[in-house]
Amino acid sequence: MSEGSGTKPRRSTAPLRVAGAAGAIAIGYFGSRVLGWSFWIPLVALAIAWLVLRWTTPKWLAPVLTVIIGQTTWIASSLVILSVTGGLSTELEISIAIEVLIVVALVWWTLKKKSVASLSAIICFELVGLVAILIAIDDHPGQMLTIAMHALLRITGIVAAVYAIVAARRQRALQAA
Repeated sequence: MSEGSGTKPRRSTAPLRVAGAAGAIAIGYFGSRVLGWSFWIPLVALAIAWLVLRWTTPKWLAPVLTVIIGQTTWIASSLVILSVTGGLSTELEISIAIEVLIVVALVWWTLKKKSVASLSAIICFELVGLVAILIAIDDHPGQMLTIAMHALLRITGIVAAVYAIVAARRQRALQAA
């Protein structure tokens, strides 16, 4: 503690930032080598969504919307690419299109109401998507890394939505006091 101030001196976060940057570079390099364009689409979408949302939404809401928008952009762009190349069945095209429409509705609802109900709906949506991914593992053994990346984004979306619910309740409690 600093003398007389009653507070602890602030520690430097530079080593953590350097380690984080090195980790991000390593993940970027190896991810792009293994997955190619399939790795960059969600990362670019996540980055753009984050840059827009961090200035246009409450701080606690930006992470969950960033994840859900970034992953859906990846899914939608994959739908377009694979549809053009004939790599998807009509049934899968329809299910992906429905998923994109559901996400658009969830994002709109969440932006409009900023409610626990809309965030809970996102959690349910992400849980259903995660279960679907886990079921699909056996059907697509050659795409394990892509499936793992989808699962990681689903889990991240769930965690971000739980964080947003806690933060929203905390903010409302502070406003009521």
